[in-house]
Formats: sequence, C-alpha cells, structure tokens
Amino acid sequence: MYRIFSALGVSPSPHPSPTDFDSSRVQPGAWYGVILTFLIIGLVVLLFSLNRHLKRVNFEKTDE
Repeated sequence: MYRIFSALGVSPSPHPSPTDFDSSRVQPGAWYGVILTFLIIGLVVLLFSLNRHLKRVNFEKTDE
C-alpha cells in the first residue's frame, strides 16, 4: 500500500482527516422537520383508524 501512495506522490493521512468541522454546531435541518411532520401525521391517521376498527369489534362472548 505504501508503494501505491509513494508512486502517486501522495502521503497517507489518517482517517478521518482533520477538518475545521465543529460537530457541536450541527443542526437537524429542514429535511428533519419535513420527515418528522409526515411521521406524526401518519401516526395520528393510524390512531384514528385503530380507534374506528376497535369500535366495530364485538367483545361480548357468545354461547356456542
């Protein structure tokens, strides 16, 4: 591997390479809000559907 790097004239650097990236300032962004909104809407729809289906179920035991 060292021969490949030396032939290309590139010195191997450690991974990940040091950058000016500050990981404490990372924010979720707009896509997070869009995805979270769709997930919440989907959850509400599923809860209403579950409630509607549970109202149709007859829980009384029949004598057979």
